[in-house]
This record gives sequence, C-alpha cells and structure tokens, in this order.
Amino acid sequence: MYSSFYTYAHIKTSSISKVFSTKLVEDFLTQQNGIITKGNGAFSSHERDFQVQIMKVEDFDSWNSNNYHSTEANLIDFIITRDRMNNYSYLITQLTALLQLPFQVEDD
Repeated sequence: MYSSFYTYAHIKTSSISKVFSTKLVEDFLTQQNGIITKGNGAFSSHERDFQVQIMKVEDFDSWNSNNYHSTEANLIDFIITRDRMNNYSYLITQLTALLQLPFQVEDD
C-alpha cells in the first residue's frame, strides 16, 4: 500500500507458525521515551506519528488489530509518518536486533 503521507512497514516471522514473545516486545516499547501503550498490543507516539500493533495472525495478507495474542506474536505492524521516519530508525533497529527479524517497508 502506498501513501504520500505514511510509511507502512512490518516485522514478521518467516512463517505463520513461528512466533516471538508478545511480552518481550511490549516491555521493549514501554521502556521507550515518548511511546505510550494503547492496550491490546497497540502503541503510539504522543504525536501519533508512529503507531505499532503487535499481533498473532493466521495469514500475513489478511489481518486486523483483533489478532492480538497476549503471549505470542508473529507480526508487528508499523504506520509511521514519512517525514518522521528517521526519528524512529534507532528504535526499529534495536527491535529488529532484539527479535532477530528483518524490518520490511511495504512496496511503494
């Protein structure tokens, strides 16, 4: 999906059956300055220029925020304002290193 205003990106496992700890990601995000929890795996910045949703999905091509699972996840979805992407690159780099999974920007 392309937007001139937002970057859509994700971190996901190599297959649906592989998972990582939801708590690990939630703990990491709650320790970040300026990131607030919205509940059920949802986080955002105070300015709402960075939004995150942690999910355990059954299909990487079809999901919604109701796919939250409190212990396991296989997808983290990001919506980031394009002009603020650099502000969050260090946080994303730390998270990808923690999970040992790649950060992927959706095709423009």
